[in-house]
Amino acid sequence: MNRPDDESDRFPRGDDERRDEPLAVYEIVESTAPAKHWELSLFADRLELESPAGKVHHVLWADRHERVLTLDRALLGRMLGVTLDQKKVIFRLEPDAFAAVRAWLGPPTPEDLKIALKRQFAWALPLGVVFVLSALPLAELPFEPVTFGLGLALILTSTLSRVWPHRVFFALESLWFCSLAANSIWRLAEGGGWLQAGFLALQMLLAWRAIREYHRFAPSAIAAAEGDGMAAD
Repeated sequence: MNRPDDESDRFPRGDDERRDEPLAVYEIVESTAPAKHWELSLFADRLELESPAGKVHHVLWADRHERVLTLDRALLGRMLGVTLDQKKVIFRLEPDAFAAVRAWLGPPTPEDLKIALKRQFAWALPLGVVFVLSALPLAELPFEPVTFGLGLALILTSTLSRVWPHRVFFALESLWFCSLAANSIWRLAEGGGWLQAGFLALQMLLAWRAIREYHRFAPSAIAAAEGDGMAAD
């Protein structure tokens, strides 16, 4: 989708009616209790969110990386996060609205990859430290080399993903969760209870989510996004 930087190239001069006509309008629900119904309007160069009180918020297409986030999670459903007035507001979207927002955002870019990696590995560094510390032979506890290796791998992956953003780190994250899942399967075979089965389900879900991110940032998708940006220039 080509996105001209100059608004005069996007709309004919003086055509105010066409300029203010949205591409699509949806009613979406804020994830609060009780639920609040907002109106989402998608324009070529921006999106607008109208609150139940009638206040309209604008997000420019150029600011989408910093202010707009879409999530498609098996347990949470299709979610839209938008930063409004320094606050992240989360909405639940129907499939058609979610697909429209994804199309409006366009294919993933290298900047999206950096943001996704930062968000995906925000938990990794502290958890890796916990794994390493718990594996050390402290207070007469034996050294746990497997736990130590998992923690060290998590620390290195989290650190390198910030220095060298690449989609391969999503695959490594998926492999890390698969390693935990293998351990959970072994514990279940040894007679683990329903809690261990719950851990296994969560680990497999997180591994699947990571591999989906790996495929989402395929070189062909990012090349398409860069091609759109060059065309817009």
